[in-house]
Amino acid sequence: TDLEGTVLLTAEGMSNRLRMMRDEELMTLAGHMTAVFDVRLVVTLRRQDFLKESVFSEVATHHYQGRIEDETHYVYDFDAFLGRLERAFGAQSIHPGLYRDDRREDLMANFLELSGIPLTVEDLIPVPPTRVSLHRRKVAFLALLDKSNKPAFRKVRKLVAGSDAITEDGCKYLMSPEDRAAFLGKYTASNLSLCQRYGTDWAPYLTTPTPDPDWFEAAPTTPAE
Repeated sequence: TDLEGTVLLTAEGMSNRLRMMRDEELMTLAGHMTAVFDVRLVVTLRRQDFLKESVFSEVATHHYQGRIEDETHYVYDFDAFLGRLERAFGAQSIHPGLYRDDRREDLMANFLELSGIPLTVEDLIPVPPTRVSLHRRKVAFLALLDKSNKPAFRKVRKLVAGSDAITEDGCKYLMSPEDRAAFLGKYTASNLSLCQRYGTDWAPYLTTPTPDPDWFEAAPTTPAE
């Protein structure tokens, strides 16, 4: 297809592809892309404890079987990941920003601002939400199910997602405040390094756990449910 004018190509899943590439593969990809496109890698950093909860909710309801404490497959060291991207694409191509879980934000507006694209949200056609996260007790239930038979598991997941049999308990996170603080603490040094390198004031947010005094452990799914 012949395209006229400026074409914007975005891919949220690109970061997942990039993290799995070896350094030499990143360099090769960067060489091809920068020769054709004005490459702007907009990387939105979600604080590690929030990110782990979100990642687990996604993978445990699709392909991962296990507990949230044992999930280690994702990239949580932002400083190291951005360092790899900088070496491949050049620091000028990296546009980092924050995903704030402690307040409501317009993610598309943030994306446009970070990328420097001269558009506003009002210039775009609205896109309705395509997926709503399940509450934590449904996630915990699905996480422990065998997923080797993918067609069968997809049917079970659909039934669980649409059913009210497994009741919500009002809490958002599977990990306790202490566990979330400990997980976040693993990345304090690298988060501070990132903030210093990019000259940001993100350190208080990226290194300080959010108190959650009303948290309680999720109850296992009962036979009645």
